[in-house]
Amino acid sequence: MPAIDKYLSAVQKNEASDLHLNDIHLNTGSAPIFRVHGMMRPPTSHALEAEEICNMLYGIMTNTARKTLDETGDADWAYEFQGIARFRCNGKIC
Repeated sequence: MPAIDKYLSAVQKNEASDLHLNDIHLNTGSAPIFRVHGMMRPPTSHALEAEEICNMLYGIMTNTARKTLDETGDADWAYEFQGIARFRCNGKIC
């Protein structure tokens, strides 16, 4: 099971529309943040370092998205979570 699945499970449980894994201070580590009914809400979670975020995203990226990210610094792809929901994903190299 990909490491990101525990966060996506919390997204479903909290009826969040978005999961943000980083902010402008990516290199200092930041806690994941949910967007619930338009409001940004931090779950009770520890801060994630850039390497942890990258590992989670690389674990669910398609080969095409991984190549695009490496070449352009930005990629979009989809990830299906346990047959429950399909998530649109975006990764950027900061």
